[in-house]
Amino acid sequence: IPDIFQAMTFRENPRVEYYPINYKDIVIVVMICVFLIIETIYLIYTKRKIKQKDDLYDVTLIFNNKIYHLSGFLDSGNHANYLGYPLIFIKKSKIDTYQQLDTLIIDGLKKRKIDIILVDQVLVNKQSLRNVYIGVLDELDYDCLLNKELMGGII
Repeated sequence: IPDIFQAMTFRENPRVEYYPINYKDIVIVVMICVFLIIETIYLIYTKRKIKQKDDLYDVTLIFNNKIYHLSGFLDSGNHANYLGYPLIFIKKSKIDTYQQLDTLIIDGLKKRKIDIILVDQVLVNKQSLRNVYIGVLDELDYDCLLNKELMGGII
């Protein structure tokens, strides 16, 4: 064997040490990671719920000589208008029969029909609004979605 190859071969086998895998340690590390993930999700969820509670208001509607008590969510994305006036949305199941003034069809991801009514009085945050246009929807996550423009001087 030429000298070049002899220099490249190991004269002594280096000793490689293998440590046995301890499954108990792996389980502990995995449990810590799962705990941290769950804790992060919980903190994000509670922070979002606290913020949503800041945007919830007691709303009283006076319509057709009846009083309706609702929970209203101040939707900062609600810039809906009807004839130039801000529009509040209400879940259809929260009010009795009504006479609609107009019907709007919204063609988005879902085709939605919105009945427009005129409510005599809306009380929000101990302030009164008179002759307010309301959009009545079949499906809504809250009893009522308040319009940011309409609520500017009240909240």
